Amino acid sequence: MKLFKNVDICDLESILAKGILSMSESGNNNWNPKKRANNPTDVVYLFSPIGHQNSFPKYGAALLEVEVEDAVKSNMHQNDWNVGRYEEYVIKKVEPSNIKAIYIPSIFKGKDELPDEVRARVTYCGITAKVFDLEHDCLVDATAKDFACLAERGEFVSTTCINFFRGVRENNTVIDFENVRYEIN
Repeated sequence: MKLFKNVDICDLESILAKGILSMSESGNNNWNPKKRANNPTDVVYLFSPIGHQNSFPKYGAALLEVEVEDAVKSNMHQNDWNVGRYEEYVIKKVEPSNIKAIYIPSIFKGKDELPDEVRARVTYCGITAKVFDLEHDCLVDATAKDFACLAERGEFVSTTCINFFRGVRENNTVIDFENVRYEIN
């Protein structure tokens, strides 16, 4: 079955060498203790999107497409932020050979500092999202200028960075991106 996982761009080289490992096996825990649910750490979490949104960059700006057979559907907690946005699956590990595609928004091309062998596996794609319009108190389509602020003044390589996947305008106001969609087939 085809499933997806968002990961940090800075972890791609290791992921392509070792596969997608659980938090317990990798030791990679960049969760704020107050933000992570009490979920098992010995499995890898994958998702199948529901509806329009197909990427969840708060988990990382690189979107991996994987093909696995033994993933098991997980019961998400009803208070999970992403209930209704995706179906969650778990698996012990995703082998490197099961990683079929890596998508990164084209606004980051040339700014991601990836080794050539990793960059050769990346498909740079378009992106759409919503941003909050203070004047009208609602979400509106992000503009090319909003995405330029993200590419130029935001952080996108690692979720541990301050202002990760947040644009910063020239006047230092923050742009948060919601309902993110990577334009993939």
